[in-house]
Amino acid sequence: MHPIARAGRVFGGDFVHLAPKPLDKASIATGMKDHWIGSSLVVLDDCTSTNDVIERSAIDGAPHGAVVIAETQHAGRGRRGRTWYSPRGGVWLSILVRSQGFDRVVDSLPVIGVLATAKVLALNLRVKAGVRWPNDVVVGNRKIAGVLVESKSRGNQLSYAALGLGINANFQTRQIESIRDSSTSLLELVGSPINREQLIVSVLSEVEGMYDSVKTIGETALIETLKGLDWSRGKQVMVKTADRDIIGQFEDYQSLAKVRIRTGNGFEEIETNTVISVDYESD
Repeated sequence: MHPIARAGRVFGGDFVHLAPKPLDKASIATGMKDHWIGSSLVVLDDCTSTNDVIERSAIDGAPHGAVVIAETQHAGRGRRGRTWYSPRGGVWLSILVRSQGFDRVVDSLPVIGVLATAKVLALNLRVKAGVRWPNDVVVGNRKIAGVLVESKSRGNQLSYAALGLGINANFQTRQIESIRDSSTSLLELVGSPINREQLIVSVLSEVEGMYDSVKTIGETALIETLKGLDWSRGKQVMVKTADRDIIGQFEDYQSLAKVRIRTGNGFEEIETNTVISVDYESD
């Protein structure tokens, strides 16, 4: 059995539909007891979105690394305000990141979030997960997880960022008409329900390790990890920013916060935080 899986039952090729077991906050807290991420932990039954709760918590003085997890979100969102379906059984969480003078690390949060998730899925569950720039984790062409980073500034100084992360875990995407052709879940891939507490602890720990690594020694090691899990290289893309549209082939990462696209006129470098949308030819 995989390290973060637990037994499930399968009949006639269809998963038995059971109400997901509620998250055990104590188990998550125990797993994160020696970490700065998760030193403050809130587990909710429902909210608009965990990023919204993090924003309110930040205003109220919550510490760097505070985590909010919800069983469901009734107004979950992705990039450009797209609806993010958040049924019970998934992993829906946000991490409060205060810049602490390391704004360059905050700029890398979207890739850190998806890279940490893809690494855990690949190593712990043997799922062939890949990072699809700028903020998705995919298996094949199907989305299994995504990241949304929202930040607040005071003048020219970053105040805080909310790193929102969603993973399709213990539910069937084929039951949701609008995403059944573009998404998948761990339940569908692994064939049994996942221990969500262990998955959450593993991903939070990986995010923390990557964040600390970039802050202390730089990006080099993470760029090498990213090369092994990258899905985007060689794909045709159309990238829309506030002031231009770029069509070409995804070349590589210049840094965790900047990529290079090969166009008919040469190379274009794009800062991830300037991107409005990315469409892949294969989508």
